[in-house]
Amino acid sequence: MLRSITCLAAVAATVSATAIDLTKRASPLAVSLTSVSDTKVKIAVTNTGSEDYNLFYKGTFLDTDSPADKLVVSSADAVAPFNGVFQRMATHELSADVFKPLLAGQTLEAEVEIAELYELGADGEYSVAAVGAMPYAPLNSTSLSGKALPFSSNKLAINVEAAKAAAVPFVVDKMIAKRTTIQSDCTASRLTAVRTGLSNCARLATAAATAASSGNAAKFSEYFKTTSSTTRNTVASRLRAVATDCSTSSTRTKTYCTDVYGGCSSNVLAYTVPSLNIIA
Repeated sequence: MLRSITCLAAVAATVSATAIDLTKRASPLAVSLTSVSDTKVKIAVTNTGSEDYNLFYKGTFLDTDSPADKLVVSSADAVAPFNGVFQRMATHELSADVFKPLLAGQTLEAEVEIAELYELGADGEYSVAAVGAMPYAPLNSTSLSGKALPFSSNKLAINVEAAKAAAVPFVVDKMIAKRTTIQSDCTASRLTAVRTGLSNCARLATAAATAASSGNAAKFSEYFKTTSSTTRNTVASRLRAVATDCSTSSTRTKTYCTDVYGGCSSNVLAYTVPSLNIIA
């Protein structure tokens, strides 16, 4: 089922969190970036420690199948906008294909075409880096340890010709071009499931809006890091908009019974395509 994400963006914008400097934490992962050609880079990650890991790699730079947000790309003026897919992954009962083993001393490599994922709208020098943390399971296991290995690569400088970068199609555009005919409605058991889902959506969003505006302040602060009445009203307003969208016929959103954008794979719970205002 695909829904609009405009109403959720304001909620996300109200959330504040303390920044964590991953470079200050010891990690066995050594990540390096090198230039391949134009806007394509190679990323190598080496396990410099003595322990073997089964890396939960989906949505990271090792995931060559998903147009995920894999790098930090910025010009001298601003961070390059990401134009790909954000996936929300399951963390329990995981399948083996969402892991990659990384033995002590071993190196894994992947290539990323930056112009397929980020908007490079101006000529000039861009800085590229890989920063984050990768969850893992013990070797030969698919049960996450509950910990993650931080990584922070070198900063790679690349010179970009905006016109040449613009000639490279975004991955999400290629996904749309390959999709099957979009279904205008759902039938039989799928129709029943969608109606039930939308009814539950409206009920839960309404309850959440009430809790956001007048519920337990400590619980609100746990998720949004503030008890400001302005923030509480903003969150409640967006949740009421979700409830309205789920409970009425809307020209702003569409619901499908098939994965028309091809973003589903093993253990993917949901995904968003921000540039297309889509949540699935």
